[in-house]
Amino acid sequence: MHWLFAKRFPLDNPVVQQLLIGTRNLRPRIRVYPGVFATSELAGISAPLYLLFGEREVLYNPGSAAEQARRVMPKALVEIVPSAGHLLFMERPEFVNLRILRFLQDR
Repeated sequence: MHWLFAKRFPLDNPVVQQLLIGTRNLRPRIRVYPGVFATSELAGISAPLYLLFGEREVLYNPGSAAEQARRVMPKALVEIVPSAGHLLFMERPEFVNLRILRFLQDR
C-alpha cells in the first residue's frame, strides 16, 4: 500500500484499512482476470466515455495512457488528475466528483 499510495495517503485511514483487510482475506471468485483491450476494441466504444488518470499513477504511465486514449478514442474526454495516483477518487475526491458530476450533467 505504501508503494500504491506513494505515501500520499495515510495507511491508518479506515478506507485504506478496509482495502488491506480485503486484499489479505478475500478469495476472488474470478479465476481468469480480464486482459488488455485491443486497440480495435477501444476504438469501437461508442458510448460517452470519460477517462481520468492520476498524475502520480505507479501501475502504468498515465501520460502514455492518456495519449493513447486520445488517439484511439477521439470522442472520449480524457483528463489527468494532478497530485493523485491510482486511487484518485480517494486522493482528490472533490476534484474527481466535481468532474464526474459535470460529465454526467452534460450528457
